[in-house]
Amino acid sequence: MTTRVICILSLCIASAFLPACDQKPQLIAGVVTQASTSRSTAAANIAALIKQGKLTTDEVLTLAFDKLERGEDATAFAGAVLDSFVMLEGWLPDVQEFEIFYRRVGRLALVAAMRAAEKDRFDEARELVFAGPKRWQSEAYWLRYPDHDALASMLMARTGEKQGAIERLRSRPVLEGDAAEAMKALTGRE
Repeated sequence: MTTRVICILSLCIASAFLPACDQKPQLIAGVVTQASTSRSTAAANIAALIKQGKLTTDEVLTLAFDKLERGEDATAFAGAVLDSFVMLEGWLPDVQEFEIFYRRVGRLALVAAMRAAEKDRFDEARELVFAGPKRWQSEAYWLRYPDHDALASMLMARTGEKQGAIERLRSRPVLEGDAAEAMKALTGRE
């Protein structure tokens, strides 16, 4: 009888740790739903779940990309993910090895802004195009991704900041691709 009680008790203790794995889909669904009503609350919850080890930065970043790429209206969720990374700035690694992560953060800002602009939500797109930690917004990033530079400038112009858009493009040592086209569109000059 004692062996049976110990065995049952061991199973109960072991099963107490299993729900954490099973909770991940519910946690993710919860923050996705929450983002549609309160982006800031969802961002705070995402940051807390990441700090607690219940979600990872890669999981939420990948999920936001996946939702946007499937055509879902997930700009609020993507914004919450980007905002959560701002909340985690002191906690996230700040070393060279994480440059790919920060590039992905920048690309999420681009894709989210594009989706919002496609739906004529230009104020939201303007906010999203620069969302997330400032770490990704380096000169090297803008030069590497002229598509993002162009969209940022065009959204600035669209939301009443045309002169600022022109100045930011003029500050680049070289304009190529979409960024050069954006400058032409904004100034009317070659």
